[in-house]
Amino acid sequence: MINDDPLLGVGMAAAEKNALDEAGIAMHQVSFRMSDVGGESYAFEELALEQSRLMLQTRKCQDLWCPAGFIGDCGAAAGTIFRRPVTPAEHTQIVADWDYVRKEYQAIEGIPSVGTVTTTLTAELGRAPTQKETQDERQVNHLTPKSAGGCPTGDGNLAKNGSLCSVCRGFEDRFTKLQDLIAKMP
Repeated sequence: MINDDPLLGVGMAAAEKNALDEAGIAMHQVSFRMSDVGGESYAFEELALEQSRLMLQTRKCQDLWCPAGFIGDCGAAAGTIFRRPVTPAEHTQIVADWDYVRKEYQAIEGIPSVGTVTTTLTAELGRAPTQKETQDERQVNHLTPKSAGGCPTGDGNLAKNGSLCSVCRGFEDRFTKLQDLIAKMP
């Protein structure tokens, strides 16, 4: 987001620090980085700020690959390039984690029950909604897909489908199909 606030790289550094901590490594142990920056100067500045906040030991070289330089800036679709297929055991754990917190998340975020959605959609549509229409209203989207190792319960990785406009829902649906196809690739 572009505004008048000074660019400090604090948010990106915090997110990467969390990822590094989860992996049990420090920034100087990372030999290769990938980024979705697409040419905006502020994005490159933020990468440099983030690295300077986290690089506590000198490293001779740390390569940075920016696919936009090869395939063009494709926005959120760049995430499909960075996929890391999850193992069957990881997938089982992701599903279990989400199942464990699903009802609590839905209650906190105000995701309506199936009955409430059915009643609302029936009034809006003038007919009973299909199962897909009901599911679409209650669906929770993962910004980093579960198939790419995205946290099924983490702050900032979940978005209510019911709060998206029809255009965004269309994009979400297409990206989900693409991500599902990619996840099945060998």
